[in-house]
Amino acid sequence: IPIGSYYATILTGCINISGCTLCIFIVRFLGKRKLVFISLAGVAICFVIVGTYSYINDVNNFNDVVTKELSHTSIPLIFLVAMGFFSYLMIYSLPWILISELYYNEIRDVASGISAATGYLTGFVANKTFLNMVNLIAISGVFWFYSAVAAVGLILLYFLMPETEGRSLAEITEHYAGTTKMGNKVIKGKSSQPA
Repeated sequence: IPIGSYYATILTGCINISGCTLCIFIVRFLGKRKLVFISLAGVAICFVIVGTYSYINDVNNFNDVVTKELSHTSIPLIFLVAMGFFSYLMIYSLPWILISELYYNEIRDVASGISAATGYLTGFVANKTFLNMVNLIAISGVFWFYSAVAAVGLILLYFLMPETEGRSLAEITEHYAGTTKMGNKVIKGKSSQPA
């Protein structure tokens, strides 16, 4: 990358915070559903671009990054930082938002703990298997795989995730109990209230 790793880390952190901050301000207007689609599509596109860059430059592992003379080295930096922005725009925030909306008050403490543990375990497995995947299918293959995971997530959430922004906990509970059906539109002017 054209800048030092220390500065790249700081830049990435600042961009991640800006994505999360933007989420806080625009979720009421766009809703969680649209933000999830924007977030997942952005991540998928960024991963495809970085994977394609790695493939075109024949970068198969991390040793290649050090030994090869690469052109346009700002491309992976730009798109990996953009991926961080899109991730923090909604993907990383969504589970924490939904935990407070999906679980009944009587089971929320245990269910939230189980949900958080599952999320952390999934993140651990993804981090732990990253280098093995690079050795198996090369850097480009890993980024394309992650892009495919984001695309599949986008498709699944399109069909499975209702818009809960502006809905009360009672409305959300009734939807998941199967007694009523929520639409996919944001309810504006009505704040979500805990039941």
